[in-house]
Amino acid sequence: MLLSPPVIILSSPVPPLPVSFFSCSISFSTSSRVSLMSVVFTAIFIPSHPNNLNITNLTYSMQLADLEYFYIAKEMNGRFKGSRIGKIYQVTKKVFKMQVSNEDGKFTILIQLPDYITYTRRDVPSPESPSNFIMALRKRLTNGVIESIEQPGFERILIFNISAHGHAYTLVIELFSNGNILLCDAGRGNAIDVLYRKESWRDRELKRGERYILP
Repeated sequence: MLLSPPVIILSSPVPPLPVSFFSCSISFSTSSRVSLMSVVFTAIFIPSHPNNLNITNLTYSMQLADLEYFYIAKEMNGRFKGSRIGKIYQVTKKVFKMQVSNEDGKFTILIQLPDYITYTRRDVPSPESPSNFIMALRKRLTNGVIESIEQPGFERILIFNISAHGHAYTLVIELFSNGNILLCDAGRGNAIDVLYRKESWRDRELKRGERYILP
């Protein structure tokens, strides 16, 4: 499979040379020892000053294809199954991060709605005041354990199955249209407990208390 090079769009002025960027095409197979997610993240940006990473100054245009999410889910499941969840943050209007840890160390899972999901060992600056949405996620998921990560069918959706505080949760990351993040109670038929935005279609409604239905 061929991964097309992403494009960086500067959304606001930044200091000279804060980022080194290269354009490339990367081919890989399921037997490759190269980490897909590491390759994706490296292709996005390589900070010239690793300790001065300011994600709020950058917008990444790199919506991935359905099949690419299959490999992303497979890799993330292998790396983060059994990991413990730390704090969750909303970095910008569209960018979220979830801190996780396992025997390999600490990681930050980054989500930019609706464009991509990736992970890094680097720290990403976060606002000090969390929103009500983030507080609700923290209350339910902090210190929880990721049981598995999967892609339903070939949808542009990643599902984190999580056990926390005696409950089974499904964290749904929708990476299409405007994007969305939903936390569902697996013990109540995947009823939506927390969601980033309410949405409604003729045959599908996303709001608290409704059963989550795939597109």
